[in-house]
Amino acid sequence: MESSISHQSAVDTITQWYSRSPNKLIFDHAHSEITRYLEAVDKIQQSQANGTESGDLNSMAMVRLKHEFQIVLTRQSNNPIETYSSVSTSEGNWLDSTEYEDYLVLYNSTSDLAILYLRNVAERLNSGGHLGDCIRVYKSVRKPFFHTMIKRLCLDELYIGGDAKRFLRALKKKRFLWDELKVKIELWIRVAKVCFCTFFDLEKQISEKIFTGFGNGADEECFWK
Repeated sequence: MESSISHQSAVDTITQWYSRSPNKLIFDHAHSEITRYLEAVDKIQQSQANGTESGDLNSMAMVRLKHEFQIVLTRQSNNPIETYSSVSTSEGNWLDSTEYEDYLVLYNSTSDLAILYLRNVAERLNSGGHLGDCIRVYKSVRKPFFHTMIKRLCLDELYIGGDAKRFLRALKKKRFLWDELKVKIELWIRVAKVCFCTFFDLEKQISEKIFTGFGNGADEECFWK
């Protein structure tokens, strides 16, 4: 990636951000600052490829970018969980207050701006030889998030479990609890559609937006493994 920034400006930008607190993110600054940092990384990587720059500055940039990638991705993953928690706390049983389909709005709340930023960061990490670290961070954040969202579909409330004996006793006494069983079956079908037809598809879309085009199947590795 070509950069129009001067070499000295690139050095100053990377050095300044490396010395700043990890709590301060480039992502939280103006678009011009984000662009300046990304161009600074491009400049240093170009200089390193040409043999006019050591790897020290690139290493500093990689540390900052990996940190940014993890924090921004974690923020985006935590937002729907926090939203769900506030809804379930204020409205009681989630099954009674929210449609399963409405839950998709919470799941698919990752902003386009964040996705674009994560993509730009991943490109620089890939150019700097740190794509493997980027993928590991992605999986360490998204896998727990995905599992949490699946669990919070309240599958345990649909599971017959301890009610199995009650159903069997009713069956023997020819007292069929068809209405109750029908409700559970219908809810299971809705949950299955959400999980397998929507959640998996949305998760695949996110990994593709960030990692497609690196030529090593990174997007598939993030989604399938």
